[in-house]
Amino acid sequence: MVKESADKRKKTLEQNKQIAKIEKKYSEFASVLPKDWFSTDDEAVGLVKSMHTDIMGKDKNGMARPFNDLKYFLFQAAQRNLNPFKQQIHAVYIWDSQIKSEKLVVITGIAGFRSIAQRSKRPLYAGSSEPEWNSDEDDKLLNCKVSVYAYNPVTGAREIVSTGVAWYDEYAKMVDEYVDGKKTGNKKPNTTWATRPKGMLAKCAEALALRQIFSDELSGLYVAEEIDHLTVVPDDSQLSDEDRKAAIEEKVRNFNKSENATEGEVVSE
Repeated sequence: MVKESADKRKKTLEQNKQIAKIEKKYSEFASVLPKDWFSTDDEAVGLVKSMHTDIMGKDKNGMARPFNDLKYFLFQAAQRNLNPFKQQIHAVYIWDSQIKSEKLVVITGIAGFRSIAQRSKRPLYAGSSEPEWNSDEDDKLLNCKVSVYAYNPVTGAREIVSTGVAWYDEYAKMVDEYVDGKKTGNKKPNTTWATRPKGMLAKCAEALALRQIFSDELSGLYVAEEIDHLTVVPDDSQLSDEDRKAAIEEKVRNFNKSENATEGEVVSE
């Protein structure tokens, strides 16, 4: 009886320690949230708990998502000042065929990308071009091109600073084709891509262009249309090669001029 009582007390102490450890994590994570999301620190902790259960969801075994995933998602939301409780940013899990496991991808809508770009002042975002679609001789959609503009701080001119080209074959979500309830062995675009392929591809192209020029603000963030087709979670290190990176950095340098710069003078940082 004495041993059972001691074991019970030991188990209770271990449980209390675990609960305290979890509460400490929630409190630490809450400290990164933007202050305008909550009124009190206790409310912030409650928001983090709610996010862990309601927004992050549970895995296929009904278990809570890893704390590291929650931490990463919170950091992304806070850094971009996108409120997940207002549906501005989302946590999506993709089955990564390379690692044979689910992996977190943080997404938002194209409006979220534009909002982040608008808040950035280097360069000063000036909107995006109308999409340009290209088709082959059989009128099959090939790709879409969208350019991003910024205002030159010296001349005030609205100039193209980045262009994204999204290819239909790389982004369209393809599913098995069925006829009379049987697989034909062919693939076809899913319902969304079949009904509005141009709109979907335009968002992908614009997201590419925005991420190129606003890489610090948008790295690791995707619009939903970009990940619809994925079987492997994207690696940010593969988003640009050295040549493209150098070209974009050169464009940014041309815009990163001090307020006292004269026309044609580039001030190094």
